[in-house]
Amino acid sequence: MKWLLALSIAGMAVAPARAQSFASNIGQGNGLLRACEDEGGYAGGLCLGFILGSVQGRAGILSGKTCPSEQVTNGQMIDVVVAYLKAHPKTRDLNSDLLIGAAFIDAWPCPKE
Repeated sequence: MKWLLALSIAGMAVAPARAQSFASNIGQGNGLLRACEDEGGYAGGLCLGFILGSVQGRAGILSGKTCPSEQVTNGQMIDVVVAYLKAHPKTRDLNSDLLIGAAFIDAWPCPKE
C-alpha cells in the first residue's frame, strides 16, 4: 500500500493547483479533512493513500490498540477518519498521523482481555 501513497504524491507534479494545496496541508487534520471531503477527485485519492500509509506505517504503534476486521473497506476507513475529524474540531490542528490513529482506536478498539 505504500506504493499507493507514493503514486498519489508523484501525481502532484501533474495535478491542478487546487490539489497541490491539499497535498501541502494534508499533514495536519484540517488539510486531511479537506482532502477527504473531495470525493472522487484527486485529493480524495490522496486522502485514501495518506490514511493507508499512516496506518501501515504506524502498525507497530497501533498494534493491540485498534482491531478493525478484515472486511473493513477503504470507504469505511475514510468515513471513520472524516467523522472523527468533524467530531473533534479542536484537534484538527494536530498531526494527521496522530488523528488517524485516534480515529481508528475510537472506531475499532481491541477487545479488553
